[in-house]
Amino acid sequence: MSFVESLDKSINNASKILTTTIFDGEMYIIANNIRQVIRPIAISILGLCFVIEFLKVLINADILKWETGVKIGAKLTLTYVALDISSLLMEAIYATGNDLITNVAKTTSNVSSLVNANLRASLERLNVVEVFAVLASVGVAFIIVWLSGIVILVVAFARTIELLLHIAVAPIPCAFLILESHRGSSIVWKFIMSFAAKCLQGFFIVLSIALYNKLVRDVLDIYGTVDLASIAGNLVLGAVILVVCVVKSGTLAKQILDA
Repeated sequence: MSFVESLDKSINNASKILTTTIFDGEMYIIANNIRQVIRPIAISILGLCFVIEFLKVLINADILKWETGVKIGAKLTLTYVALDISSLLMEAIYATGNDLITNVAKTTSNVSSLVNANLRASLERLNVVEVFAVLASVGVAFIIVWLSGIVILVVAFARTIELLLHIAVAPIPCAFLILESHRGSSIVWKFIMSFAAKCLQGFFIVLSIALYNKLVRDVLDIYGTVDLASIAGNLVLGAVILVVCVVKSGTLAKQILDA
């Protein structure tokens, strides 16, 4: 029964990780320091891209057109500014996603106490020999439930690290904004959408947790304290479904945002 409580604890810790802002703590300080170190590299990339675009203008003999100078100057200024304001844009995107996550997380509730109460009631109907036989048969099921909690916790931690990595390297993709046509803007757009997808992934994770809790309660309403094996089996089924949804949440978010 402690395995069910372990899953609940892992889910609660994952929800806490997902709802706690990433812009606090030592991990963000490290990511921000890396961003400051990378910024001069991004400026060098910006300078290289500017030279490439300027050479294209010379080759096409467009240097005499005043519109060309204004265009290049405007893109250079915009790109340089983007190196600094990219973090503000990412904070705004994260804040929007975090509001969604927090609102959904508030609707979730623990189910371990309810599950354990039903399991104990089921065991009380059996004699000692039957209790050991049933626990032996469903023991693997509870181990699967416990492992499911670990997987969910790992995915939640991994999402936080990936968000911080986006923040750390943000200046580099922004440096390509100066490139002609849609190449530069495409690189920046995909980077921002990738970050937004990670934010949206957190929403899908807490939504999956909320649906899992509802599924467990429905199973208990159907089986009650009658069939221990059925309760354990459906609990495992719900936990496996939850893990699949959590693991696939990142892919789903990328598909929706075309990141």
